[in-house]
Amino acid sequence: MNLKIYFLRALAGALCVILPAASNAASMTFKGTASTSSTQVQMPLANGGTVVTANATGVAAMIGDSAPNPILLGLRCSGLGYAMNAEHGSIELYCTFIENDADQFDVKGIEKSGETVITVIGGSGRWANATGSGTLKRTATSENSSRSTFDLMINTP
Repeated sequence: MNLKIYFLRALAGALCVILPAASNAASMTFKGTASTSSTQVQMPLANGGTVVTANATGVAAMIGDSAPNPILLGLRCSGLGYAMNAEHGSIELYCTFIENDADQFDVKGIEKSGETVITVIGGSGRWANATGSGTLKRTATSENSSRSTFDLMINTP
């Protein structure tokens, strides 16, 4: 395992032990930030377009509308996109937000024009069978990293 990923997971796990978990409400709204590092591979197509694959890891912090403390999460994502040119393209991505080894949730996102519409597609532990939706917006990007903010409503049974 990459030392950076190991460190981020260990830090997230340690903080999750220190910080109380959000309440077990059936529905909760979260606001958060994320910071990721990524690798990308671009494949030019004969029609002039480009296919892009990307993998990212990082950290996210979110606070719930009725939670007293923020939740720190590990984050890993993979995506596949198509761009006809620099202004027109989209990417479909899947991410896992990792609170600890037992409590994780997954999202699917469609990104267009720098904003991503997110759908919560389940999870494990306290996030088991989670549903919900939200948006993610990049606030800063560089060649191999990005920062984002997100709003997310998560429903748990």
